[in-house]
Amino acid sequence: MDKEEFLRMYENGERDFSGIELRDVDLSNVRLYEINLYKAKLINVNLNYAHLCNVDLSKADLSGSSLYWTNLNSAKLTNVNLKNANLSYANLESANLSNAILTNTDLNFAELLGADLTGTNIEAAINVSSPHLLLIDEYKSNN
Repeated sequence: MDKEEFLRMYENGERDFSGIELRDVDLSNVRLYEINLYKAKLINVNLNYAHLCNVDLSKADLSGSSLYWTNLNSAKLTNVNLKNANLSYANLESANLSNAILTNTDLNFAELLGADLTGTNIEAAINVSSPHLLLIDEYKSNN
């Protein structure tokens, strides 16, 4: 499927795109709400400034993609592959990132308040500078 067909189907009301494959496309500034992208392959996709609230990206492959300033508020990202992805300034508030692959993922100033990071390899991410992680780590060491 190509970008134009994908966006046309979304505009026509389709919301289940599980297993879709899009590579090396520009979807910057796109607004996709409550869409199912389960097991999608979105490799090297530009999703900068996109709005992906309440999106299901479970088991999706977003390796090498750019999600700079992307709104992923309350997104389901369980078992997602974010290897070498850019999530700088992304809003991941209340997102479920359990068991996500974060190897070389840029999390510079990513908003992680309320995000579920259970089972992630957060130590393999780069530029982890969210103040919320420091608070969580401090809370765990005190208890």
